[in-house]
Amino acid sequence: MKTINYLISKCSIAALFMILIAFYACNDEEQPQNLKAEVTDFSPVMGGRNTLLTLNGSNFGTDINNVKVTINGKEALVKTVTNEVITAEVQKGTSSGIVRVILGERPNAQILIYDMNFTYVSNQVVSTYLGGERGGWRFFSSYTFQTSLSGVGEKQCVVYC
Repeated sequence: MKTINYLISKCSIAALFMILIAFYACNDEEQPQNLKAEVTDFSPVMGGRNTLLTLNGSNFGTDINNVKVTINGKEALVKTVTNEVITAEVQKGTSSGIVRVILGERPNAQILIYDMNFTYVSNQVVSTYLGGERGGWRFFSSYTFQTSLSGVGEKQCVVYC
């Protein structure tokens, strides 16, 4: 009987000791706090399709699946993510506008907006081709050139020779 009482008293002290250790391990002061992400700047501030943007800030995290970048609502292709830098590629169909970084999933997503806008400039395309017309060949040249900083679309010029 004394042995049973002795074991119960020793086991309860051990159980109490384990509970105290568990409470101490869960102390809120030592747990990392979710830090709010911030944006600072990005570069370049002007570019066209396939331009690689470097977005600087802090506390972005490192999970590429948790990060989305948009330019005037059009999603850019996120290439790399570190806690301080995101790289993203400008996609076809983008226009000038606000640059946003979206961290996480909605409705709990954190949306960060840069102070400056990105200016989309259409890529220059020059092409030459031959076309046929009754009785002979005609030479055509088509030139598509960059627009101004407004990003309002492309201008096209066709020259017939």
